[in-house]
Amino acid sequence: MPFDNKSLPIRLFTASHERTWNPADIDFSQERSDWMSFSDDERTLLIRLISGFRVGERGVTHELAPLQFRFRQQGRLEEEIYVTAQLYEEARHVQFFETWLIEALPGRFGVDIPYPNLQGDMFATRLPATIARAS
Repeated sequence: MPFDNKSLPIRLFTASHERTWNPADIDFSQERSDWMSFSDDERTLLIRLISGFRVGERGVTHELAPLQFRFRQQGRLEEEIYVTAQLYEEARHVQFFETWLIEALPGRFGVDIPYPNLQGDMFATRLPATIARAS
């Protein structure tokens, strides 16, 4: 089957080139002093938000790889290319949140600063099940 440059997956892949960014280019030098100025309630809220995004981004990154492989097995090159780019983008999100946790917190996340109690099964159960059904 010929490559289709006009297919939706390839159009989305091409559009993603314009939104390239690098988490390593972000200056986090102000983050720790900002963290220290927050109240306990503000810190609790922020760490829950960041932790939720961290879990989500890691879950999506992990689950896209089997979908990419399935598209490859099916010979769906355009979809494989798009999912490959999305996997790369999600991995950058993981790097961003992990770097923030290292740079902003005055200690090690999960050791000196406990993981918050996050409820839900979105990324532990529902996302993997949905990807398994889709592939």
